[in-house]
Amino acid sequence: MYVYIVKGIHRNEEVTGIFPLLKPFHRTPSGAGQIQIRTKVEAPFTVDSPRIKLEQDNFFYCDEDGEALEDQAIATPQLANAMPIAGSNPMDLLDYETRVLQSESEEEAIERIRHTFAMYERSAQSVIGGVMRGLIVSGPPGIGKSHSVMQMLKYPMRDTMSALGGTSFNKSIDYEIISGSSSAVGLYMKLYEFRKSSSVLVFDDCDEIFANEESLNLLKAALDSGDKRTISWNKKSKTLEMEDVPNSFEFEGSVIVLTNIDFERARASLRKHLDAMISRCHYVNLEVTTNRDKILRVKQIVRDGMLQKYNFDNGEEAKIIQYMEDNAEYLYDISLRMVTKIADLVAEFSDWREMVETTCMKREARFKRLHERREASKATTEGQAVEA
Repeated sequence: MYVYIVKGIHRNEEVTGIFPLLKPFHRTPSGAGQIQIRTKVEAPFTVDSPRIKLEQDNFFYCDEDGEALEDQAIATPQLANAMPIAGSNPMDLLDYETRVLQSESEEEAIERIRHTFAMYERSAQSVIGGVMRGLIVSGPPGIGKSHSVMQMLKYPMRDTMSALGGTSFNKSIDYEIISGSSSAVGLYMKLYEFRKSSSVLVFDDCDEIFANEESLNLLKAALDSGDKRTISWNKKSKTLEMEDVPNSFEFEGSVIVLTNIDFERARASLRKHLDAMISRCHYVNLEVTTNRDKILRVKQIVRDGMLQKYNFDNGEEAKIIQYMEDNAEYLYDISLRMVTKIADLVAEFSDWREMVETTCMKREARFKRLHERREASKATTEGQAVEA
């Protein structure tokens, strides 16, 4: 028997598609709905028999081709609407993103991610050059979004920027990268400090700003694509008085916001603010969300020369990627930082796998390995006893 999952969740990632059924729908002790399926350990899965969280109106039992079983009772109107008409293509139920992700080859996925990052980098160059005034970039940590901007700011591509029509290359670029938290008044003062047209402010992993309505309103004003951006602080502030910062000023600088928040899938309470920000400036979603996408991003960057400095010559690069694929469930994260960590160990230690297991993996993995070794040793001992 198969199950068609219209919408389910596995380890905080959305699941859609047709899968062999291992255990039918049931309620856990906590009351959550759950189905267990068989997979080929492909994204977004990290095990071959995952338990999928879902509700009864988000799946139906079917055959291998996705046609609903004739004797299945339709419990709710929502489920009835989700069930395919006999002879129809099950893929028709999927949104376009899911269709592409389920059908693209690894090479196609790598090129998709490469193209998205190329568009992001061109957009960031335009902001630094003063052509575009605001850019929001969404993507998980550790995939290179911060590094790209830092390299552009440190080593600006003057010829490229001039070709884009930027005006700031007649002057030096005044920039600052702000990480962590910031109060609303602190954000106002920072925008004032970098208000000139030759200035670039980068907010890197400052997602706490989105939880403060005053900070959000300041950012919306700074990111606006209009000809004139006036930013105001309409409350009395001793801090502003002491620093001689006016209560209103014209902002001519550029702003780049690097965030882990997916603006298009954020919780409802944030959406109206995030949608307003997207409407005011350019927004790039880097489309790297699943472990599979992260591994493919790793492959792309390694192919492009990320590990050249190590001078590996015995297939070590391929071994590192394969090791990360095989152990994606247990590594603390799948990121470019993790690639570097493992490469450091490969370059230094012959028993690098044990070092990775100790320093880069969750405790669960280490005990799993210990259990496997004990079981293997036990089997060997029993086999020798039988032979004797």
